[in-house]
Amino acid sequence: MGIPAQLKAFIDRLGNSMFGRYRSQLPADRETLPRLLKVIGSIAQGIYVFSGQESTLTDLINHALVMQSVPVSGDLWESYIGAGGWTLNRGEKDALQRLAEEEEEKGAMAAVNASRAVGRRAVEMAMIIRAGARACREVLARNPLYGPLLSSLEDT
Repeated sequence: MGIPAQLKAFIDRLGNSMFGRYRSQLPADRETLPRLLKVIGSIAQGIYVFSGQESTLTDLINHALVMQSVPVSGDLWESYIGAGGWTLNRGEKDALQRLAEEEEEKGAMAAVNASRAVGRRAVEMAMIIRAGARACREVLARNPLYGPLLSSLEDT
């Protein structure tokens, strides 16, 4: 009814590994993560409509905020906090795809549309942030927390 243990363990360890990765690039008096402004769009799938997808999406959004990232949703109504799908207790690997192909299950197609909307919105927001960072490079360069973000712009 919530985030799987393996994903939770990964998330818990990601913060420490990211801090360790960027620690040497920040001033000694800054005990924080850099402002990378990564865009996070969340998609969760459960076995039925009320099997923890919204709780999982909320956990992922909270993690994105803690990691100095930018969480995005898709379009209302289908993906107001991310995309949540369900497989009607079917266990096949491609259960959601099969349900979407069976026209009597409209919820599966809503999950597919929501996932597409979240993906599209994540790409759009990443483009907006990249363009804004390029346009404001001189201002952002005054704050060392934006250093890794600005150096990533040089790679493209």
